[in-house]
Order: sequence, then C-alpha cells, then structure tokens
Amino acid sequence: MTVRPRSTTTALSKEQRQEMYGDYHKNDTEWAGLSKNISKVLSHRKAWAEDSSYRYAISMRGGCRESASNCQLGDWSDTCIDANSEPPAFPIITGRAKAVTECANIWNDVRERGLTMEDDDYIIARQACMKVFFPQYEILSIGTLRNKFYGPEVALAKRTKIITEQVLDEERIPSASASSGQPPPADKGAKKGKGKGKHKDKNTGKRTGA
Repeated sequence: MTVRPRSTTTALSKEQRQEMYGDYHKNDTEWAGLSKNISKVLSHRKAWAEDSSYRYAISMRGGCRESASNCQLGDWSDTCIDANSEPPAFPIITGRAKAVTECANIWNDVRERGLTMEDDDYIIARQACMKVFFPQYEILSIGTLRNKFYGPEVALAKRTKIITEQVLDEERIPSASASSGQPPPADKGAKKGKGKGKHKDKNTGKRTGA
C-alpha cells in the first residue's frame, strides 16, 4: 500500500485569506441566504403541484401557488380542486415575500435548464436576483464578477492541483525505480564511505584482501 507523504503546505493566514478573498465571503453569505429562501419557494410550488393535502392546507390559510405566505385571499380551499385552480382574487404579496417570489420566478429557469456557475446565464440570473432582493447591489460584467467572486475558488483549485501533482511526483520516483529493477538514485549529498578493499602489506609488498 502506498503511503502518501503528508503535505508540508501550511494553512492560509488571516492576512492571506483577506488578500485572496476580500469581501467574497460577505457577498457569498448574502447569496447563500437568498438562495435558501428561493429554494423554499420553488419547493413550495413543487409540493403545490404534487400534493393535494398540501394545496388544501395552503389555500385554507390564504396562500396560493405563487407563495405559501398569506396572500390576503382568505380561505378558498373549497374551490382549490387541483394544482391549476385560480384563487378568487389577485394574490397580494408584499415585503420580503414579494422579493423572494420574484427571485424564484427568475431562478426557476436556472433550475429547469440545469445551469451551473460556469454558465453565463447562471451568473446573469444570480445578479438579477441579488438586485431584486438587495436594491443597492451593483450589477457587474460577467468577467468582473467571475474574478471578484469566483476567482478565489479557481485559485484554490489550482493550488490544490499543484499540491496533488507534487505528491504524485514524489510517489513516481520509487515506483519507477522498482519497475526498472534499478535502485533509486543515491542522495547526492551523501558522503562516500570507505569499504574493506584490497591493500598492500608494508612488509611483503603483496596485496591482501579482507
């Protein structure tokens, strides 16, 4: 079994993390919180489409497909017979619930298309959601956003790749020697020792060996 040598690379210091990441974690945390709320809305809509008992409970408290929050519709569970049932009045969604609902409408396309942060449309949709929920959010170009927010992830991936390649290189040296039948290269810094070879007898002049 091959034992991987322990990496001598130390963890990033506080200063190095600040230099590399800047405000990345702050913005990522804001998106993480918003993304969680968006997922709740999309999960609600999925349950609305598939679970009749869930629809009954939500419609009874004044909610609808758009939002599980009270949309000021009153109890309309008697007329909510399937997932396509329309509420008796236009749903009124306000405040944070309204913002999250708008974000869910945007993000639903990302989910359905299976986009990832490597796709430009993913970044465009993410920024649109951030702008809806955080009006002070500044829309950036895709290139700038990748460098600002995703740059640290790329840098970390490259750093991990370099460390992995170094470890693999260290493993290849003894493996290559074993497969060729040759001993591994000697340490250049090692000193040559004196062996017990033949030497000349001072009295007889003849060479003798151990």
